[in-house]
Amino acid sequence: MKIICIAFCFFCVSIFNAQVKSIELPEGEQEVKITRVTPVLSFYIDKLENIYLEKERITLNNIALKLDQAIKTIPEQNRLRTVIFLYIDKQTPYSTVDKLKTEIASLDVRKIVYKMGSIEDKDFLKGIYWKNYPKYNAKKMSEESTAEIPTFVPMAKSISTKKTPPSLPPLHWTYLLEKDMYSNQKQSIDKALSDRTISCITATNKGIVYNSELIRLEDNEALLELFTSYNALFIDFDEDLSYDSYIETVKSFKEIYKLLERSKKKAFVVELSSQIKAIHNESKINFCKSFN
Repeated sequence: MKIICIAFCFFCVSIFNAQVKSIELPEGEQEVKITRVTPVLSFYIDKLENIYLEKERITLNNIALKLDQAIKTIPEQNRLRTVIFLYIDKQTPYSTVDKLKTEIASLDVRKIVYKMGSIEDKDFLKGIYWKNYPKYNAKKMSEESTAEIPTFVPMAKSISTKKTPPSLPPLHWTYLLEKDMYSNQKQSIDKALSDRTISCITATNKGIVYNSELIRLEDNEALLELFTSYNALFIDFDEDLSYDSYIETVKSFKEIYKLLERSKKKAFVVELSSQIKAIHNESKINFCKSFN
């Protein structure tokens, strides 16, 4: 029985190696920076859309469970540093990648590196960093308008000899915007968008669709105008979008941000997962009419 188990494990590893070697990653020369103590966990999606976490084949339904188990094997003090490497065949439909990213986001894991170049991984750091979706922030109706009521403290009792620790700096508006957008509360979303200029765009295999017009990814002039015209850009993804085209879109956006590095006016990009779009539709939230 022991010999049979060892043979079976060897067979499974052989299948994994064969499937992984068949993966064609998107092209790119960008490199990411990580330290030696950074925990790295790797997902693979092969040409047949089989999904692996490290060397274990998994399904879309148990991604979060398996990832949670893997993270718990990392020393507790390093868990928040965990980076997810994605080795995904470039012809994979983005809809499959979207589901993988949503499951990863359910554990509040946002550090993702999309691997590029050779699957042989001779250049371990070759890839592109792009933040994952936020975690869905489910709220009850009563939570939306709940405000904390300050308690009156008499002046005499409020005086203390203890030094008050300095207050934390306010959270950046982009963090708060993402948190509100990934909720099911229309009032919170409307409030978050009330003082922002926004627009909605769609990533396709041919480029970016903006106001029913196509912007090619190589058209830096048009993209620069787009990115400097708004505070935030909300992007969804065409149902036929390939993973390779998605990566080209991310690379193009990174290049635009590089060109606008010293500019104070540049749009913050918020990716909208298929999950959050469905939730918004159910909650009758419609801030992007162009998506319908």
